Amino acid sequence: MDSIGFIIELLGGIVFGSVALVGDALHMLFDALAYIIALGAMIIARRSNPSGRWTFGLFRVEPFAAFLNGILLVPMVLFLVYESYQRYLSPVEIDPMMTPVLATGGRLINVGSVYVLQG
Repeated sequence: MDSIGFIIELLGGIVFGSVALVGDALHMLFDALAYIIALGAMIIARRSNPSGRWTFGLFRVEPFAAFLNGILLVPMVLFLVYESYQRYLSPVEIDPMMTPVLATGGRLINVGSVYVLQG
């Protein structure tokens, strides 16, 4: 469901000229990527056995995955800051009807994701 919301918001942001929609689409993409990285780290950590060489097994992979997730967010933030500054210098007209509609759809998808993940 998040992937459909990501595609719709990204395309809507590009077509209707909204940096906010593109930013929310990238937010959805990086949320999904964070879930995948965390799941991979958890699987790796659970399959390892502590031994003389690996005192904690591979449980240190989990904080490294969180660090990696934070590092991966930096290019997205830099892009959004750059694009926002460009819009500040030369404003672009956005569609005042479709942008809120797509943003509301994105919000509903985010709320649905939280509901599903909370079980």
